[in-house]
Amino acid sequence: MPDNANFTEEITKWVESLPNWGKAAAAGGLALAVYIPYKFFATQPRKSPVKEDWKPDVVYLYQFPRTRLLPNLSPFCMKVETWLRMSDINYEIPKCSFTLRSKEGTMPFVEFNGKEYYDSSFILRDVDELIKHTSLDDHLSAEQKSTSRAFEAMTEKSMAISAWFYRMENVEKLLDLFDPKVDACIFSNLCQIYYAPYTSEHRDLIEGECKNLVEYIERIKNRYWPDWDEVTTKYSNETSNWKKRHVARNGNGVKH
Repeated sequence: MPDNANFTEEITKWVESLPNWGKAAAAGGLALAVYIPYKFFATQPRKSPVKEDWKPDVVYLYQFPRTRLLPNLSPFCMKVETWLRMSDINYEIPKCSFTLRSKEGTMPFVEFNGKEYYDSSFILRDVDELIKHTSLDDHLSAEQKSTSRAFEAMTEKSMAISAWFYRMENVEKLLDLFDPKVDACIFSNLCQIYYAPYTSEHRDLIEGECKNLVEYIERIKNRYWPDWDEVTTKYSNETSNWKKRHVARNGNGVKH
C-alpha cells in the first residue's frame, strides 16, 4: 500500500496524462462527489422557523461563518448584513450548523416574525416592505429605483464593474442617485477584492487609479462596521456592539 505522498504523486501524474476532455471529466466527477452529499445534507427537511423562540420584529440572519479577512466571504451575506446596519434594523445572528440552508437550499436567508425569506435581493425588498420604518429609498423616483435594481444586478453578475467605475469622474454623484441598497451591494462586492490576501487586476486598478473607491470602501466600513476588527479576530456575531460604537463615533441614529 503506497504512502500518502506517493499516492498523491501517482494521482497527479495520472491526471496530467489525461487529455483535456479527460481532465474536465475528472474535475466534474470530483465536483459531483463533493456536491451531492453536501446538497443532500443541506436540503434535508428541517423545522421552520429555525428560531423557535423568535422575538417580534427582529430579523434573524443566517449566513456563513465569520473569517479573519472579512466579516463574511460571501458578498451576498455581507450585502444583507451591511444593509441591515444601514437601515438601523434590529437583527440577530443565531448559531447554526454549517449545512443549514434556506428551504431553497441557498444562503443567506432570514426569518422575520416566524417566516423565512431567501435570496439577498428579495430579502432586502421584502423585509424593507414588512418593517415599519423610513425606507432608505423613499426619496427616489420610480425611475431611479428601477435603475438601482439594474445596477445592483450588474454589480453582482460582473466584477468588471470596477473597470466601469474607472471611467467615472466622481462615483459619489452617481451613487447619490441610487437606492442605498446599491451601496450595500457594491461595498460587499468590492470588499471581496480589496481585502483579499492576494493581488488581482481589479485590486491593482482600485489601489492605483481608483482612489475614490478606496475612500468609498473605507468610509462605509468605518461608518457601518466599527466592530470590523472584533468580527474578524473573535468571529463575533454580537449585533449590539456595532451600534454602540457607531453612536459613540457618529452620535445618535444611523447616518447615511
